[in-house]
Amino acid sequence: MTKKKKLIIALVLVIGGGLAVLQLLQNMLLLGWAAYSMTQPTVTPDPVQMRTQNALIRLEDLPAGIGKERPVSQLADSDPRALREVGKIFYGQEEWMMVTHTIVVYPTSEMAQMAYQLEMPQGTAWQVMTSPPTLEADYLHIVCTAGYTNEHHKYTCVTLGVYGEILSVLRTRIDDIWMTEREFTSLVLTMDYRVSSSLESSE
Repeated sequence: MTKKKKLIIALVLVIGGGLAVLQLLQNMLLLGWAAYSMTQPTVTPDPVQMRTQNALIRLEDLPAGIGKERPVSQLADSDPRALREVGKIFYGQEEWMMVTHTIVVYPTSEMAQMAYQLEMPQGTAWQVMTSPPTLEADYLHIVCTAGYTNEHHKYTCVTLGVYGEILSVLRTRIDDIWMTEREFTSLVLTMDYRVSSSLESSE
């Protein structure tokens, strides 16, 4: 056998051996990853977290003047009895163009009803507004108080709704510029749909 042929055979053996080693390493890595994956706990979505996030209104639910949103990282008046509280703030170019929506989940529907009563605004300045028809809430109350912002007449409104173990608190303003009474009614209906749908999806 010539020296050239011996060299070619040696190269073939080296390359073949290298490929075999690479294949072995690949198989070992796959087996190791499979074994590691089996030892890791299966992450299942938190049903309470999913329910609260799905229950919040969204930016597309609001009038065009509201174009920004941010989550509420820590609620100032958090209820220690609640299982979970989440909230979002939606706002426009002006600070007073703001909508907040808070969802609070309680262990029982009775506790949600108690919180509903405690959250009810008090005082003669607050007027009860007529609720839209065909709502899914167990209890719903809308109260508004009149005022002025930048010489524009407006109403600051609080909408409280109880949906089983959930308390929904929607705070917004009605005026003749960025949110009309008709748009507010539409927003309340949308909020009602979001919260009630989150209950159905979690069942």
